[in-house]
Amino acid sequence: MQFGRIGYDVFTMDFRYPLSALQAFGIAMTSFHGKIACE
Repeated sequence: MQFGRIGYDVFTMDFRYPLSALQAFGIAMTSFHGKIACE
């Protein structure tokens, strides 16, 4: 899985099996939430 920011408010996420879309989205949201708290 890859997750990153490509613009001010634009993000990208790539995932593949064995992760489902819901699992990948959940992982991305936990990563995103932690970064907001640091700002």
